[in-house]
Amino acid sequence: MKGSGACAPEVAVLVIVDVLSFSTAVDIATGRGAQVLPFPSGDRAAAQDAASKAGAVLAAPRKAGGGQVSLSPRTLTRLAAGARLMLPSPNGSRLSVEAGAGPVLAGCFRNAGAVARAALALAGGGDIGVIAAGEGGRTGRCARRWRTVSAPAR
Repeated sequence: MKGSGACAPEVAVLVIVDVLSFSTAVDIATGRGAQVLPFPSGDRAAAQDAASKAGAVLAAPRKAGGGQVSLSPRTLTRLAAGARLMLPSPNGSRLSVEAGAGPVLAGCFRNAGAVARAALALAGGGDIGVIAAGEGGRTGRCARRWRTVSAPAR
């Protein structure tokens, strides 16, 4: 087992950081009241089938154009509250799916403070794993791991 799949069982909360697109797209979509369903990038027909079964809109590839909702964060500003979005990506979505059922957060520059607070609260003093998209693949181990000592004073 590699990356997030190897790290998730060792930590109370896992944070996936894919700042190139995925984490920012998740932040924008959820900020508009949408639900994001990650899908590992690859087979477009399988992604469309999964989106149909989930009652979700399938995001087009990042450079699809034509005003389609895609992995490009700019296109997600049109999402309606309550929308379900199947969001394929080669890194962030894949790592999120591999992580399994435990608490998984998508961190980016836009939401760093909120994700840190949520991770601390969800961890309840347990360990927090952070996976930077693209890291951990060769070793099969958690790329970054911090032991929670105490919540920062506010």
